[in-house]
Amino acid sequence: SSSLEESKEKVMCQWYYVDQSGVVQGPFQSEQMSGWGQAGFFPNDTMVRNGEDGVFVEMGMVDLSTGTLKHVEEPADHGIK
Repeated sequence: SSSLEESKEKVMCQWYYVDQSGVVQGPFQSEQMSGWGQAGFFPNDTMVRNGEDGVFVEMGMVDLSTGTLKHVEEPADHGIK
């Protein structure tokens, strides 16, 4: 299990985000992005991507520390909110 923890720590994410003006900013390290997120700097729907060739997703859908998508429930399009 220690090797799994080590591999998590070795993940190097290069984050880019779209600012309020629609301009792509970055790259930034995971720690910096997480800190800004926890400080309330980003709305949950801020679009972010990992790496220059990454796909933009809403910040609330991704784990900034690992670069992986969070498990999300089925979209609430069944009349349930």
